Amino acid sequence: MQRLLRLSLFLVLLGIITFNTYAQPQVYVSGRVAPGDIRVFFKDTVYIINRDFVIGGTLIIEPGTTVRFYPNGRLIDSVGGRIIADGFASATYTANPGGLDPTAIPYSPSNPNGGMATRMLTTSFITG
Repeated sequence: MQRLLRLSLFLVLLGIITFNTYAQPQVYVSGRVAPGDIRVFFKDTVYIINRDFVIGGTLIIEPGTTVRFYPNGRLIDSVGGRIIADGFASATYTANPGGLDPTAIPYSPSNPNGGMATRMLTTSFITG
């Protein structure tokens, strides 16, 4: 009986550790990449552009990267800026991600973010 209890506990802990391993980290991005600077968006990471993100230097987007945009988020390629994304691009537009309602009362169950993330564009780059 004690072995069964230990085995069950071990399997539960292993399941929790495995589940947490597959969660993709989220990085909120805004601001500027200065001329001469390099910024890399790494694969298996979700980058959320929530305001203007101006590229004056070089932005490298690795294959397998997900980029999401808030309604007021923009990716601006400025003079001399370069955006390098190898692979095949696919984009999906979701007007109300997760069933959010932008017209609902801010911070209510149907609008928990106060209307900030009412539209998102998700872009993925996949190696070929």
